[in-house]
Amino acid sequence: MKIGLIGLGNMGRAIAEHAVEEGIEVVVYNRTTSKAEEFVKKNPNAQFTPTLEELVSKLKIPRILWLMVSAGKPVQDILFGNNGPVLSELLEKGDIIINAVNSHYKDSQRDAEKLAKKGIHYLDVGTSGGIEGARTGACFMIGGPEEAYIKIRSLFKALSYEHKGYAYFGPSGSGHLVKMVHNGIEYAMMQSIAEGVNILDKHPLKPDLVKATEVWNQGSIIQSNLVGWLNKALSSNPNLKDTPAEIGSLGTGDWTVKEAMELGVPVPNIANAVFNRYQSRDKESIAYKVVQALRSQFGGHTSTERPSN
Repeated sequence: MKIGLIGLGNMGRAIAEHAVEEGIEVVVYNRTTSKAEEFVKKNPNAQFTPTLEELVSKLKIPRILWLMVSAGKPVQDILFGNNGPVLSELLEKGDIIINAVNSHYKDSQRDAEKLAKKGIHYLDVGTSGGIEGARTGACFMIGGPEEAYIKIRSLFKALSYEHKGYAYFGPSGSGHLVKMVHNGIEYAMMQSIAEGVNILDKHPLKPDLVKATEVWNQGSIIQSNLVGWLNKALSSNPNLKDTPAEIGSLGTGDWTVKEAMELGVPVPNIANAVFNRYQSRDKESIAYKVVQALRSQFGGHTSTERPSN
């Protein structure tokens, strides 16, 4: 199998490296060409192209394009933008686009409908596991045309956690909907961990936070990737003194709360976690630092990130 991968940020680079390791032919394209050149130097079995036209020309029919650019405008620019050739013009009937970034599910439904008019299949694929998961085996939540999913199911299997961390959920938007709610849950989980650590940090007994997070991840009920990443952050940065208290956000938690409000579904814990991120911009607390440290650990996210319009 051969794929074209667009976008070599933290997640895109990790996915591409994993694909090469799995024996998948990978052609990469990145707006900053030097990143693509550097990637090929480190992964000589991969190829890079300086333009989208050349990328498309190097792929076998039906072509498979995997998007790992930022959600929002960058996705729209690649698909339909006005600055030069774009995928909606370069691809042909039967080709497949995988949107594996955190796009809003309604955007994915709209984009799938537009692309379907040209016979181009569009799979919305929620991707979880952070950079480490992308490199060694991610979790994929997939929506879109079932025939396209079936055709490339082996690709998701090869790149997924233990070759079973993937599932097809139905029509366009389904994959990104499941990922959106996943991220809302993630917000609330990180907030709960942060509040617990804040209690320990303020307590006069002053228990060791590194030891606490380490033992919590040894068979306890709250054992998790998040606790493990926090232990790693605390081990290298005691009391997170070098971590900003301001928590960045890419908007997926906000979307989850808005969706819940439209459905009349109460989500007090997720909503509180979302509002806490806004509040963090005005206060200094280890609780806020815990959440931001976790975002940095699993995704390389910064405190200044904001949703892309």
